[in-house]
Amino acid sequence: MRTTGEIIKELREAHGLSKQRLAELLDLKSYTTVSKWEVNENHPRGKEIKMLCTLFNISADYLLGLKDENVIPLFNYKYIPSSISAGLPITVDTVADYECERIALPDNVMGKWARNKDVFFLKVNGDSMNKIFPNDALIGIKMISLSELNDKDIVVFNYDNEYSVKRFMKNERANKLIFRPESNDETFTDIVIEEEQKDLVQIVGKVVVYIVTA
Repeated sequence: MRTTGEIIKELREAHGLSKQRLAELLDLKSYTTVSKWEVNENHPRGKEIKMLCTLFNISADYLLGLKDENVIPLFNYKYIPSSISAGLPITVDTVADYECERIALPDNVMGKWARNKDVFFLKVNGDSMNKIFPNDALIGIKMISLSELNDKDIVVFNYDNEYSVKRFMKNERANKLIFRPESNDETFTDIVIEEEQKDLVQIVGKVVVYIVTA
């Protein structure tokens, strides 16, 4: 039978929280309280138990090791609270400069990318990729360089300080980069980057998973 301390540690790590961050969420004076819980030197009480149960969506019986439950494993991923256009590129601030929020997602949704700390999330705004994912879908992005991309990867890219998501198409013969929409609306067209413009392109990453939120 697992101890309460073991369960707290398992839940904290599954949600990608440091001891300090968990202490802040529970309004504790110091992360050492969490440390003592996890090695069973001390135990949460009343209000702390209720807050832990609310935070992790579990029952008190589960937290105290009295009852097993089918708890869906979750992990916290970075979430940038801004939409990336799937239509014409839109101007946004540099992605790296955002103060990221967190989004908890179940492992079974993430598949092989579950708990990958290099994956972060954005929301799609637009219809130029609606054959693949609709407007308002969440997209999980794995950071990757241009040289690592494969033909037909779906990518988020920055071109001349504007961000967009498209299908990447290699055209090595013409020495061009092509970013192709996949939309039911045929008015969307390719974004073609000529050789002399390639320095203006930054690949943010490739889309490895998407989640329809509505």
